[in-house]
This record gives sequence, structure tokens and C-alpha cells, in this order.
Amino acid sequence: MDNLSLQMFAGEIFALLGHNGAGKTTTIKMIIGLIESTAGRMIFQKTDLSANRGRLHHQIGVCPQESILYDQLTVLEHFYLFSALRAPARPVQEKVTLAKIEKLIQDLDLDDYRNVMAKNLSGGNKRKLQVGLAFVGDSCKLILLDEPTAGLDITARRRMWDMLTQYKQDRVIILTTHYMDEAEILGDRIGIMSQGRLVTLGTTSFLKQRFGTGSSINCDVQDRAALEHFVADYRNNPANKGVILLRWADDSSSRVSIILPNAKTQKQISKVLVQLEE
Repeated sequence: MDNLSLQMFAGEIFALLGHNGAGKTTTIKMIIGLIESTAGRMIFQKTDLSANRGRLHHQIGVCPQESILYDQLTVLEHFYLFSALRAPARPVQEKVTLAKIEKLIQDLDLDDYRNVMAKNLSGGNKRKLQVGLAFVGDSCKLILLDEPTAGLDITARRRMWDMLTQYKQDRVIILTTHYMDEAEILGDRIGIMSQGRLVTLGTTSFLKQRFGTGSSINCDVQDRAALEHFVADYRNNPANKGVILLRWADDSSSRVSIILPNAKTQKQISKVLVQLEE
């Protein structure tokens, strides 16, 4: 890491975005102590994490890229085990604990596999289970997810996104990904890394406004000339700030991309759609 300095807040998902080798996994491993930092401090709940990691471990949930599953344990047994490790003073048989485990299983869409051994699970279901184990226990307030949706199909990814959004309350969630759409949908704030350095940091809207190329509406039109006339009128109206660009698939095609290049025109997307429908 190269002078990496970040601040996260409870109730938010912090998305750490970057290509392979950018330093995302190294950052996660330094936080949990698998890699020792040469300098600097990590503060969690006003406590130096580096010096008190043993005392704070029960408050940290981790989903690494590597498998942490036990082949001979079922899905349900994994949740029981991790629940007991996180809160040894609370019996797993308590109704509150059991209810929360059941909810996790339902939210992860693992109900049909609760009694299946880990070795017999598909790769996607193993990934779901590992993510779920990071959230077991009320004491887990810092959740570290290293590419949690890797290997999931698009339907499972979207269900996972819903689950993570639901479970972020009162927790700090740090999520690494190299999917821009995932960072955009989940991240309350996004940090972009390259070669161990934080390149930029901000909300999705801030990053789009500063670095983005705009938004586009892809559609098929029946009357090409009418659309071009509409866009010309739009550009000439002083009340409409910004510009609209048209990018046709080819000279004779009805397929067009309507490009809104900046933040001001992006705010008018709904207005444009309504006018196009008319």
C-alpha cells in the first residue's frame, strides 16, 4: 500500500474498485492481520485495531476469496459453528439466534441446501455461504467482503446485492470488486485503487460528474427525421442546459443511442423520455 488513507462510516457500503493486482485484497488482509503493515494505524470504534485485533476479532466478519468452508459440515452446521465462535456466551439454541440464522439462509436463497455438505455445493452456493458466514452474530460490525459475487450468475448477483443493502444497517461494510455496475449499485461511496494507491474517492454521482462520459438512452425509432428534429429543437431551447447527441447504428438504421454527456443533461433524462413518448 502507498499512503492509503480511508474513512468508513456505519450504515454504508464502501466499494473498493480496481483491476486485478490493484491492492484490494492486500488491503483486506492488512485489516484482518494476515499481512502486517509497515507503518500507519487502523482505528475501529476508537480502538487501535493493530494492537487489539484479538479483542476485536469477534466484531469482524470476513469473506475472503479463498474457501473457508469445512467439506464435511452442512450449510446449517456452518452457521451454527460461526455463531458459536462469534458469541460463545450465547447458546446457539436461543430462539433469537436461530431466527436470525434462518433469515440469513432465506435471504441467501440457500433454504433448499441447508442440510447439504459443503463439498457437495455448487461454486455459486459455496460463495453465498461464505458471504453469509461473515454476517453471523450480532457482534459483527465490520464486514469485509473480497469480491463476494465472484462466480455468481446475474440473477444470484442481484439477489446478493439486495441482501447486502438490507444488512448494512449499523455495520461498516467494505466490499472489493472489479465490476463497475456492482460498485455503482452497492457503494454509498466508491474508492478506486491502482498499484496500491487510492486514485479517487467519492459517491457515484460525484465520480460520474467529474470523470464520466454521461448517460445514454438506447432505443428504436420509427421516424428518424422526427427524432432529429426533436433534438435540434431541444438544443435550441435556452431553457435546456447542455446538449444531446445522437449516435445512429448506421445510415439507414432505426437503432439510436441518445447521449446525455454531463450531469446537467443527465438530470433531464426523465423529461426527454416523456417528450419522446409524446
